[in-house]
Amino acid sequence: MQKRPSATWVRLTNSHLNLLESIINTFGKHGEVTGLVIPVRTSEQEVKTPVTILLATSNAGIIDFTNKISDIRDRAEVDRYVNANRDRISVTADIQGTVRYGSQLSAKKRKRLEVVGVKYTPDFVIIDDGKKPGMAAGIIVLSIGALLCCLGVIWLVRRLYLNADQCRNALTSGGR
Repeated sequence: MQKRPSATWVRLTNSHLNLLESIINTFGKHGEVTGLVIPVRTSEQEVKTPVTILLATSNAGIIDFTNKISDIRDRAEVDRYVNANRDRISVTADIQGTVRYGSQLSAKKRKRLEVVGVKYTPDFVIIDDGKKPGMAAGIIVLSIGALLCCLGVIWLVRRLYLNADQCRNALTSGGR
């Protein structure tokens, strides 16, 4: 996970997620948490090491679990809950989704990462959990290409037609 993926859709196996490092990403209309960002590490990677990959998820189970932890106000109770749920906090999972570049992240969201204390590399990426590439962008690019091809053919035919007219005129006028 030290190297940033270059594809637009990836599947990463054996990714280590520590839900205690999750960051609120989006809120709903009534202030409820609707999305989280979680640093993705290898199992050997230390927490202090800057991450290259973040996972953006709206998984209800993960959100509910992290909300339960944040709702507990007593520090001793938080420690008991974390110890009792250690297997749910530190998870190894396969993740997949579309890739966005961290440079596309708004300044407000980038600042939120810094406030929480997650260290990330300057060229970090965000994987949108479970999201698949849309066909709309491909169809638009294909349509633009087809349109440009048609315009090129029209231009070429007109050019050939004009050249043929000039040759015909030259021949009928006797080369004068």
